[in-house]
Amino acid sequence: MALTSGENLIATYYLETDQDLQQVARAMIEMETTGQVKIVEKPWGREVWIAHTKDYALKLIEFKAGSRSSLQYHQFKHEHIYVDRGHLRAELEAADGSIQVAEYGPGAIIENPPGRKHRVEAIDDVRLFEVSTPQLDDVVRVEDDYER
Repeated sequence: MALTSGENLIATYYLETDQDLQQVARAMIEMETTGQVKIVEKPWGREVWIAHTKDYALKLIEFKAGSRSSLQYHQFKHEHIYVDRGHLRAELEAADGSIQVAEYGPGAIIENPPGRKHRVEAIDDVRLFEVSTPQLDDVVRVEDDYER
């Protein structure tokens, strides 16, 4: 597997093994220490913005055990979350408007389409990768433990 880093992390290969994903994570952490990414501190942990282009965004998201995000939705943003480390409980709005609660661990993928409410609660320390459309400021908070 070849990995190049620059202003944005660009992957032109498929991640076939957990080792590949771990190598990408190590490269992202190295990019963080050299100032090639944007770090956004949050009350529940932090986001590391790796790529933000006109077409997509890629973030590494870390939650501290016992913390949770706001219950939120996005008007336009469409996101896919890959659980890399840890276990979480997610509240996800179904197409019929009901809220479904499920637990996820490493290897799980969660889709959050526009307009659907969702929240993540970290059962233990969690690391996620989020790839989404580029509207990173498109957040409508319905409930928030941190009164943002």
